Amino acid sequence: MSTEATAVSTDAGKDKAVSIYLGVLGLVGVGLIVATVMFDWGGYGYAGGAFLVFAGFGGLAGKSMQGGFGEAPCPSCGQALKFQFTKMARTMQCDGCGAWSEGTETMALVPNERIADFPVFTTPMPEAGIAWPLGADQTPICPMCDRAATGFRKIEGSDALGATAALVAPVSVRKVHSIEVPICSDHDGVALLVAGSELKLGFRSRSYQLRFEADN
Repeated sequence: MSTEATAVSTDAGKDKAVSIYLGVLGLVGVGLIVATVMFDWGGYGYAGGAFLVFAGFGGLAGKSMQGGFGEAPCPSCGQALKFQFTKMARTMQCDGCGAWSEGTETMALVPNERIADFPVFTTPMPEAGIAWPLGADQTPICPMCDRAATGFRKIEGSDALGATAALVAPVSVRKVHSIEVPICSDHDGVALLVAGSELKLGFRSRSYQLRFEADN
């Protein structure tokens, strides 16, 4: 098992395919606008053409600024990590060994003391109830600073069905999930993430996530 940082490279096949797709999309939009002028198709033709031009050429511009599709060997097991936006910092988990790595031009294993800006370190929701990590006095600790928690806060997450259903129905049918998480007076640091029927907890603190997984 290697723990050295690994270099990010362009996923040439996927990047080329997406570039071609976006370019064609933009050209179709230009063609639609030209046809609208020639045949007087009206506002819908202009709107549709403008949308396709923006989606196609705008997508190409965004890809140029943020980087296209890339890949890098997992620093732990060597399996390919695949991602978009090669010029942007990322934190991600390997599908093969489960190790977390981070970086931009290279990918390195996340140190156990890392505190992320967002709850990026995810863990499946325990099925048999949650055991929050405890301090020396056997009370729950803050998920950010390891001080004794001063209370609990209710957090919620809803599945994607709600946003979709809201477009076609006057009343959303989304299912909302909620749990109580420990906090201190300065931090919280836990998020509830919902993907269909799968529930995950997201943590900002890698060390707290490791303790949580060990306790559960």
